[in-house]
Amino acid sequence: MANAPAHTEITVQIASDRLTASVLIPAGYDRSLVSTEALSELAHAAGVVIDAPELARLEAICVAYQDDPSEVDAVFAEAALPESCGEPACVWDERFDPAIEPAVEAADGVDHYITNSLRLVRAGDVVATIHELQDEREGRDVLGNTIPVPRCKDGSIEFDPASFSSGIDGTRVALLDGVLRCGNGTYAIDEVLEVRGNVDFHTGNIDTQGSVLVSGDVKDRFTVTAAKNIEVRGLVEAASLVAGGDALLHKGMTGREIGALRVAGNLEVGFLGETTAEVLGNVLVRREIMACTVTIGGDLIGPRSAIIGGSVSVGGSIDIGKLGSPSEPPTLLRVGCLLMLEAELKEAKHHAHKLERTLTSLIAEEEKLKAMPADMSTQLTERRKAVELQRTEATLHLTAAIDHITELEDQQASRVRVDLVVRTAIYPRVTIETESYSVTVPVPIKGPVAFGWSKDRRLMMHRLDGHWCDTQAIVRRAA
Repeated sequence: MANAPAHTEITVQIASDRLTASVLIPAGYDRSLVSTEALSELAHAAGVVIDAPELARLEAICVAYQDDPSEVDAVFAEAALPESCGEPACVWDERFDPAIEPAVEAADGVDHYITNSLRLVRAGDVVATIHELQDEREGRDVLGNTIPVPRCKDGSIEFDPASFSSGIDGTRVALLDGVLRCGNGTYAIDEVLEVRGNVDFHTGNIDTQGSVLVSGDVKDRFTVTAAKNIEVRGLVEAASLVAGGDALLHKGMTGREIGALRVAGNLEVGFLGETTAEVLGNVLVRREIMACTVTIGGDLIGPRSAIIGGSVSVGGSIDIGKLGSPSEPPTLLRVGCLLMLEAELKEAKHHAHKLERTLTSLIAEEEKLKAMPADMSTQLTERRKAVELQRTEATLHLTAAIDHITELEDQQASRVRVDLVVRTAIYPRVTIETESYSVTVPVPIKGPVAFGWSKDRRLMMHRLDGHWCDTQAIVRRAA
């Protein structure tokens, strides 16, 4: 195979990416023809841009060839590359940095129930700081063509202006409470924290100032706390749920005696089993409440459901399918429990106690000022007048607070109402109880039946197709 012909003339070669240009000088070439001017003219003819750095390299190549006329293949021109990576620098707060796996250290290691893979944000949190590029410059290849500034493959990081404010110092500050999400390179805050799956060791416990939607289950021992609403489309196991608004549990909750549920608004649930629950609003149950301890401030609505075992206290009306079951587990239904009134009364007493302490302090100071000489300073005289006025106002406020407590206590005594309808049946060992009255059903009672007060405050039962009768008469006949 023949060898490739050697170069016999000086040539200029440009790399395929146009990032470099080289000069090739054959060995033994006439050194009088190897000059900076000659090489520069060849480079110009090839389209290479020649500036001072390129001229300096060509001169050095010529000087070296004069000393040693060996073959030369040397780069004399290089492209000027862009000076930036193409994106502003984003410095994350470590709580929200997507590159950091969140973890919470307990005293004896990581508590995997507390560890949370969701980035929970509160209004006012500084999530990140953007450092804008100051010296971004395009590049140039050896032919003088522009090399654009390269952009990151994933695109620039954007922050949704509806979720974040931008400070003049580059900070991105959260405007909402919720969870940090990223879609198509844009970060935003979801006010409804959506858990796409189960609440388990992957997510850790949930605690947010917004609402929560769980598409799967809430597993044993985990907690979900939301300042607003909670919706769980799967099953709630022996977990704890706290909702500042309403709660919707599509399937239900099986607490196995350790599960707990607190709802400040209304609750809609498939079933409750072995769960302790407190609901300040209304409860709509589709199947049963079994072996639970439940307190309801509003109405209980479940015309096709049942209360079986346990204890249920209801402040409003009750419309239920069955009370108890044929197996006759002890079942307690307390009616007329005025939870909201009791909470208001407790707060009123606390307020009155604070007023009493304030008034006692003012009276002591007033007595001390009165004991001072009559010619005391103008400043002390003014202080005595101010204390007298404050004491008078505190006395009026305390009197009003005591009157309010008395009014609430009277309401508590008179407003206990019974509005109970049982659609299908009441089984033995069911106890219906009010603040001052209790009756345990000794025999099965077929529904539909209603319960209410008589004029002389006796608990009466009324078959919806018959007449009213005293519940104590049922007990006497059974005996």
